[in-house]
Amino acid sequence: MARRFSSQCLRERRTAASLKTEELALRIGRTAASVYALEKGYFLPSVTVLAALADALNCSVDDLFADEPQPAQLVA
Repeated sequence: MARRFSSQCLRERRTAASLKTEELALRIGRTAASVYALEKGYFLPSVTVLAALADALNCSVDDLFADEPQPAQLVA
């Protein structure tokens, strides 16, 4: 099963750390708007941003990923 960046995992980690969007943005050197966009799934983070997010949230990069759902298969 493939894994991909999960905006939901990011938001859950941020809220569990009791951080506001603005606070996380300051910690990673980005704008609050960019953190918001990541959490909404508008774009994917670069490897550099992923590493900064993991560091700021005290988690591994893998913790920001989730299993990609398998597409439904048609039965003939």
